[in-house]
This record gives sequence, structure tokens and C-alpha cells, in this order.
Amino acid sequence: MTRQVHRIMNTYSIPMSRIPLAVLFFAGNFFFFVGLDVGFLHSFIGPLDIDSGRIWAYYAFLFFFVAGGGAIAVQMLLYFIKPPIMLNATAEGISFGTGFRYRPYTIPWKFVDTVGAGIDLSQIPAGKIQGGLQISFKPSDEIPGMKATSIGIAYFMHTLTLSIFYMGRPVREAIEILRKMHQQSK
Repeated sequence: MTRQVHRIMNTYSIPMSRIPLAVLFFAGNFFFFVGLDVGFLHSFIGPLDIDSGRIWAYYAFLFFFVAGGGAIAVQMLLYFIKPPIMLNATAEGISFGTGFRYRPYTIPWKFVDTVGAGIDLSQIPAGKIQGGLQISFKPSDEIPGMKATSIGIAYFMHTLTLSIFYMGRPVREAIEILRKMHQQSK
């Protein structure tokens, strides 16, 4: 109980769950080892006859699979050791991860309208429905309406949604603590 009260008074962070990080790590390793096998090892896939006019495509494939898969695997391993922070709530406001590296972008508490659970509005046209923690902000010229965010986070139409599949904390706990912090900021 003391730990939760301490989080309410100072900061509350939601790290990324290690489950999707492990899935992405194994996907990156799959690409990496397929690229190694096709290009060098030939343990599962035998040597390929490549048309001399398409040799550039073969090397592009190898580069994408070996370098891309390896980079994904290494990044996910680093994130598995120290998961990125998806959301960080402090006395100043709410920060959420933007860009590829979860760079924090902070919106002050005075713009927070509601905290609850909901679905990601930006995914509805694509037919995907993902939900989780949702924070609605009051529309203002001082804050952007949309922002390019990191995986598991969506900020669209002044609404921040953290996907339940990527959150490292329970949605109910996050809602309770963030609502208390919002009340204290008034």
C-alpha cells in the first residue's frame, strides 16, 4: 500500500510488457536466421540459382533479412532487459512514448479531460479494434491533435490510447491511479 501511495504522490509509470517484446525478439531472430541460411549456411534451404540480372534483389533480400532481423532482435533484447516506458505521469503532466525510441512527449494535466478504458479510434477504418487505457484531452491549440507514437500507443483526435496487449500494468490499476493524480492536479 505504501508503494502505491508513493506512486500516486510522485510518479506513475507504465512500462511495455515483456510478452510482446519476446514475440518481436523471436520474429527478428527468425528473419535473421532465414537470411543467414539462404545466404551462407544452406542447412535448411539449399543453394539458390540466381539469375545474373536479379542478383541485386538477392543481395537486397539478404541485407533486409540479416541486417533488419538482427537489428530487431538486438533492439528487442535491450528492451527486454529494460522495457521502455509507454506512459509516465508526474506532477507536470502525462508523458507518452513517441517515435521509434519512445521519446517522451508531455501534455500538462490542465488539458486532461477524462481517464478510463476505451478503443483506439485510429484503427477503426482499418477494421482493427484494439483497446486499453484511454486518456482524453481537451482540444486546444497549445497541444497537437495527433502525434506519431511508438508501438502499443496511439494518439489520435486528442485521445491517447495504450493497447492492453502492450501494457506492463493492469488497466484497472492505471485508471485508478491516474484518476487520483488528475484530481490532485486540480
